[in-house]
Amino acid sequence: MELSPLAKEKLAKIGELTPEEKLKLKYAEQLDSLLSGYFTGKQTPEGLCNEVKKLTEDGKGFLAKEVQIRLLDAIALAGSDADYDRQRRGIVAVESSKKDGKAGALEQNLKAVEALRRQYREEKEKAFQAVKANVEQQIRMAAQQVAARDGRVPSEMEIQTSIDAAARSSNEWRAYMARLENAYGSRVQGYIAKIKQML
Repeated sequence: MELSPLAKEKLAKIGELTPEEKLKLKYAEQLDSLLSGYFTGKQTPEGLCNEVKKLTEDGKGFLAKEVQIRLLDAIALAGSDADYDRQRRGIVAVESSKKDGKAGALEQNLKAVEALRRQYREEKEKAFQAVKANVEQQIRMAAQQVAARDGRVPSEMEIQTSIDAAARSSNEWRAYMARLENAYGSRVQGYIAKIKQML
């Protein structure tokens, strides 16, 4: 494939790729294939570890770190516990396959990430309940007005659905969530950066 003159010019401005960057590009497809099975649950942490061992035996041990970085990058603050546990187990399994592995230290930092994720969910739920309490009285009064006007009393389920929807769309909730995600997100990213340095 021939690059356009503009693309060539932009590449020239960026500069030459380092040998490490060239290797990453060369093996990116292989990593995608390796991790797609893992992310879809078709491969166990032990299976992933065995695949990384094979790469190491083939002189491609540098890819172990790339596998771990991709697993770390897949960790989401609001992701499911099952997804987080899968990423954590994969990272630790790959680390345990290294000769100079630091699985214990990685595990400790990953537990700190897990604790932050748990605190985030607890604070989020507590705040949501507080916001719901603030809007509940307004929604119940509106339901009484509808009942008086139309002669139809909304069901408790309709009222609860309205309370949830009003709480989630409130400016108070959105502002709180932005602050919460920023605070916890930066703390989680700090741990992830620390873990990446350990790899």
